[in-house]
Amino acid sequence: MSKESSAISSITNELERVPERVEDARKALEGWKGDVEKMVKKNPVRTVLGSFAIGYVVAKVGRYI
Repeated sequence: MSKESSAISSITNELERVPERVEDARKALEGWKGDVEKMVKKNPVRTVLGSFAIGYVVAKVGRYI
């Protein structure tokens, strides 16, 4: 088998696994979303203040980039 056909075979194998990986990522994000929703419901004020703080830091860093 040549290097080209070996590379094509390797790429094909990886592409066949993409749907499975996407599904795994979707499930992980759903779990993360649930955790965030619980945190926001439990601590709404802290969440809003944290969001403002993160936005402030991102804006300050963005000025220098």
